[in-house]
Amino acid sequence: MRSFVIAEAGSSHHNSLKNAHLLIDAAKESGADAVKYQFWSSSKALAERRGIKIAEPVYAKYKLPIGWIEILYEHCKRVDIEFMCSTFLIQDIAVVAPYVNRFKIAAFESRWGDFINAHRDYLRETIISTNPGNVIAYEPWVRKIHCISKYPTKISDLGLSRIRDEQLDGFSDHSANVIAGAQAYAYMRGEARIIEAHLRLDHTPQDNPDYPHSLDPYNFWLYVKHIRDAEQMR
Repeated sequence: MRSFVIAEAGSSHHNSLKNAHLLIDAAKESGADAVKYQFWSSSKALAERRGIKIAEPVYAKYKLPIGWIEILYEHCKRVDIEFMCSTFLIQDIAVVAPYVNRFKIAAFESRWGDFINAHRDYLRETIISTNPGNVIAYEPWVRKIHCISKYPTKISDLGLSRIRDEQLDGFSDHSANVIAGAQAYAYMRGEARIIEAHLRLDHTPQDNPDYPHSLDPYNFWLYVKHIRDAEQMR
């Protein structure tokens, strides 16, 4: 069973459209199935909703311009990789909906029922990262994937057996460890096998908020290769 591998570009564009394009190319060359960005229309509203107002300047600095969404979507079409884009505010779902085949909800929003239900009318697969202890009941159209919201996550904290024990559909990885995805694959059952990990560029600055838990292009390629090898071994 082939896994659906998502290259999470996150904030690694570092306010550069050129970098955003390079991340798409790197994701494609790695063998990933999709590359994912993040969009929020209001840094203030996001910080307030999450209850971390101190984060507002960071959200403002790395906010993806709305005009980039269609541009990056078209680039993904040209190179034949799926475009994805997470949102964090209800009003933003409609902004990205015309450009995505499926939705991805972050762990921070995984218990926000109104937000999750706002995706229902689009009749698309919705992937949700869930932390241990998150016992909310999800609808059948939701795919649940294991997540540890530590950035980066130590390998001793990954708890991959949760994927098997709770029959989850995949893994959202913040470890920056090249074999973590392949290890997670070994615990997966059923038809859906989803693995997400962060991708950065070789020149992404170390002060970028996603740098510590991201893989550079070569190591992301290696990450995907280990997953594909694990698929053949199975």
